[in-house]
Amino acid sequence: MKQASLDHIFSRVFTGDEFKRRRETMAKAIGPNASALLQGAPRRKTAHPEFSQNKIFFYVSGVEMERCYLLIDGANAASTLFVPDSDICNIPGGKLTPEGIAQIRSHLLIDEVLPFNALEQKLEAIHTLYVLHQPDEQAFTTKGGIVQSSRFRAADPWEQHRRRDEMLVLNLKKRFPRIELADLGPVTSKMRLIKSPAEIAVLRGAGELSAHVCIECMKATQPGIPLQTLEAISDYVYRLKGNCGHGYEIMLEPSHERADTLLDGDLVLLDCGPDYNYYTSDIARIWPINGHFDSWQRHTYGLITAYHKVLLSLAAPGCRHDEVYEEAAKRMLALYKDDPEGTAIVKNMIARNVRYYNHHVGLSVHDVVSATREDPLEEGMVLVVDPMVWLEDAPHGYVRVEDTIVITANGCERLTGSAPFEIEAIEALMKEPGRFPLELS
Repeated sequence: MKQASLDHIFSRVFTGDEFKRRRETMAKAIGPNASALLQGAPRRKTAHPEFSQNKIFFYVSGVEMERCYLLIDGANAASTLFVPDSDICNIPGGKLTPEGIAQIRSHLLIDEVLPFNALEQKLEAIHTLYVLHQPDEQAFTTKGGIVQSSRFRAADPWEQHRRRDEMLVLNLKKRFPRIELADLGPVTSKMRLIKSPAEIAVLRGAGELSAHVCIECMKATQPGIPLQTLEAISDYVYRLKGNCGHGYEIMLEPSHERADTLLDGDLVLLDCGPDYNYYTSDIARIWPINGHFDSWQRHTYGLITAYHKVLLSLAAPGCRHDEVYEEAAKRMLALYKDDPEGTAIVKNMIARNVRYYNHHVGLSVHDVVSATREDPLEEGMVLVVDPMVWLEDAPHGYVRVEDTIVITANGCERLTGSAPFEIEAIEALMKEPGRFPLELS
């Protein structure tokens, strides 16, 4: 039987060569005497499931198909994909034919495609096997969130939940007690640290989407509208412009707690990112609901934007976090030396020792990478610049500005840079007519 085109299960933005290079990098990292096994995502728990692959599995395979396993030989980087025999939700007819297998091998440069009941025989000859000892991410999840949720579920005496990665390790130990299991997590973490040009292009698209959400939300904001209006705008922009959903739980907070309606004189914070071709971005913007920063907002928010610009100017290859923070603090104290209130805020931020180059971004909004604060920044790293301050007994005690950046040869590029963050630019934008809320008839 002829197989219909499988183009929909292949990445639209990465080539087979890119996935093959990643598998070769993984093989080199685990060494010639070991293999690596990755587990694809299961079917979603819906009557008519749309499929979304596990992030790391997609990162090395490029296959958007449920219940697969990928085995990579460390000796020669040969890769074998194990697939279900039938009932595959996003394959026409639910089953791969020889023609479909040929499409996968040709498009993704995978050496062999076998039914997954052949995996057991392949494992018989393996002595050292690398598998993930922590959960693989999916859309709208982070590794930390999955671990925390699983911990609570495991503590429930009536559920005693185990994650899929835990079950895979347990089953491998039970069926193949002679195999030495090693953690693949440090390997994938290091691989994700430096983004390829193709990854940066996708991350640039994700950043533009997030910036577009902020722009439309700023223009739509006015006192009296429901807070959920802004969330609806973000949903609309991601679906319309990116054919995607949210990469993580949106943070949408007015300064006054429990204010479901936007209040005149208040500020609103938006922190969001899409799940765009398996990658995301991270942005945070604060703006006045009435379109005009008052004197306190102008002073304190203006200080944070000044800090933000200093940190952006210092981001470059070879720089170390602590050195940057020390230099930024010196510049800010000099800038506000004649402003006692501003000096106090800067000293507050220094004392808190906040990580302004807060976390890396990529497949996950909190990309799990091997870099530490002692490691220098490197070209191709994607991370956030996120100066923030908490002030007690202040009208709006939490103020921040966040952008996702990529380290370039000579500095950095703001991937979320099309959304304004400076006071004059925000106030000017909020005077422009918005297109929301939509009047649908």
